Amino acid sequence: MQWGEARKSLITNKGQTSYYTINEEVFKPNGFEIISASEPVPLLKNTKPKTCDQIFSSWLDIALEHDPPSSPPESIPPELIPEFTMNSHTVLTEAYYNEMAKPMPKIWDQIPAWLNRDPLTLSTYGVGGMSVLHSMKYMNVTGMNGIVIGSAKPWVEVIALQNGANSLLTVEYQTTTILGESRVKWIHPFEYAKNWKEHGQFDFAVSFSSIEHSGLQRYGDPRDPIGDIREVQKVWCMVKKGGIFFLGLPRGQDQLVYNAHRVYGRIRLAMMFDGFELLYVFRGNNPQPFQLKNEDFTITNGAIQDTFVLRKL
Repeated sequence: MQWGEARKSLITNKGQTSYYTINEEVFKPNGFEIISASEPVPLLKNTKPKTCDQIFSSWLDIALEHDPPSSPPESIPPELIPEFTMNSHTVLTEAYYNEMAKPMPKIWDQIPAWLNRDPLTLSTYGVGGMSVLHSMKYMNVTGMNGIVIGSAKPWVEVIALQNGANSLLTVEYQTTTILGESRVKWIHPFEYAKNWKEHGQFDFAVSFSSIEHSGLQRYGDPRDPIGDIREVQKVWCMVKKGGIFFLGLPRGQDQLVYNAHRVYGRIRLAMMFDGFELLYVFRGNNPQPFQLKNEDFTITNGAIQDTFVLRKL
């Protein structure tokens, strides 16, 4: 064990568990390996790296071959539970949602008016969403071109524009017509994946309260135990080397609330951070970043949405 410190441990669904065991039972089966036993999140290397062509091709194969059922399954097939729960190290609970109704086309005509609003009033996620505002102000996105992953309403886009972003491309499943603001464009995820090279690479990417749903079929998406990890791999391809990824996720003990969302703890976050360097973490309406501690991952009842500021390596 080259990275040493095998005595380090963390709390999982199986109780106090060593880094060594997590490495063997979770990271290695998913194509990762610990290279530094850092805390609270170990540093990994990808033992099965893919090219960006392979990443998008694999995602398209799963997405386009998926034949969605009439409603999301109410439980995980028994044979897939180990993959979904990281070999039972993830707490598994239930909260069922059926949001597979045919999406209606959306019209975004509110952006010009929202640009004149106080940014503190824009978040559709209450105080939790303010971490996006403060992280963008702290990093200074002035003059940058960005991409937004998942967006029901354009609050993230408006905050980025208010903070000086030059242009934004929103990747969203629902057909979206944007009126009154030429700096924001929309594209369907399938179309983006098919032609990702044509769009070049972006200075930054943003995703808040979106990626944690990937692969759980809540929205009619294909079942995929690592759907969230695939999304982050795609984002790695979307941004330039040294580019910034503002990633908003629920944070606590590793948990799968099926089919609602995932909560990210010290294990799964390590895989989500692959290919990136964690720079800062923002929480709520605090304009200053805070330092992650082991204690931040003891939450088991509910979760707090943090924005992790990552830099592409």
